[in-house]
Amino acid sequence: MIALDKVQYIISISREMLEAAPAIIDAELDKPKKSDLYTQDKIMDELGRLIPEDHIQDTLYQNFKATIDGLTDTERYDLVALTWIGRGSYSCNEWNLAFKEAAEETCGRTVEYLLNIPLLPDYLEDAMLRLSQNN
Repeated sequence: MIALDKVQYIISISREMLEAAPAIIDAELDKPKKSDLYTQDKIMDELGRLIPEDHIQDTLYQNFKATIDGLTDTERYDLVALTWIGRGSYSCNEWNLAFKEAAEETCGRTVEYLLNIPLLPDYLEDAMLRLSQNN
């Protein structure tokens, strides 16, 4: 599995990116919802997708991209699987399934995929907590 220090560094970078972004995500989360099932996907639909090309000159983006690109394929799949566990899409006991799905779904698009998850640092922290409690 990906080293804890790498995950913590990615949490730190993604949190910096989130803090540098407009507060629109928080505003969306604070809006009254018609359903308790107001998901991150719904927020992203309303906000529109981030286009990595828009961030080419952004130092935070470049650092994030270089960090993710510097991971092995296995580490990238671990990172996506951790994100899904933190989001609640999979339980800790479904690690192998989450990892397999991550390997099939991301196919070299990990940076772009992770950039479109505004709650990435929270999901990663939640996953690490869940996994530590599961052991």
